[in-house]
Amino acid sequence: MLNIDGQQEDHRRREAEEDRIEMQQITEGNTLAENAGMKPIEVVTELRAQHAAGVNGAGIDVKKGKVSDMYAMNVVQPLLVSTSAIKLATETVSLIMKIDDLIVVQ
Repeated sequence: MLNIDGQQEDHRRREAEEDRIEMQQITEGNTLAENAGMKPIEVVTELRAQHAAGVNGAGIDVKKGKVSDMYAMNVVQPLLVSTSAIKLATETVSLIMKIDDLIVVQ
């Protein structure tokens, strides 16, 4: 027996998560372009067009004031940055949980 309802719900969740991630990226792109003195709507539109065209490494080059291929420019996020962020977030959550435990015990 197939679980159609469960599959549809999973599909809806994936679509909602993809939409959320896309909106977050647009917001971040707007903020970066605006802070760099660029026209945010034009920059994000160009960025989305390049991503749709298959340029996965497209990003905002604030020095040149345009959208460029970040991979071609050797601009990537180092693994150390990501792992440090995850480690810090985990330590913060652990600390909050310990504080909650102390408050409940008292």
